[in-house]
Amino acid sequence: MEFINSDYHARLRAALSSRFASVSWQRCQFLLQRNAMAFVPRAEGTADLRVILDSPERTEAECRLQLVAEKYKARGGRTDGVHFSAQSLAPAVHVEPGGAA
Repeated sequence: MEFINSDYHARLRAALSSRFASVSWQRCQFLLQRNAMAFVPRAEGTADLRVILDSPERTEAECRLQLVAEKYKARGGRTDGVHFSAQSLAPAVHVEPGGAA
């Protein structure tokens, strides 16, 4: 097995990490987008999320994420209900060994 693709569920990740310690983990982009759409406007949010996920490197994804989060917070939008942070989003861009995020 080369890598595991799953949702950002803490207990699932812990189980995967303990059972498959040498296997890389990647957050499922579909589930991330579905979760995020409950907190941001659909059309604009989809475009903003795509820009983040299409980042070639983790550091760029983190910078783009910060800008998008600030944009929606400034509008009074909720960004706290989904794991909308660099720690949780970056694995969708960068596969990390051993399930560590």
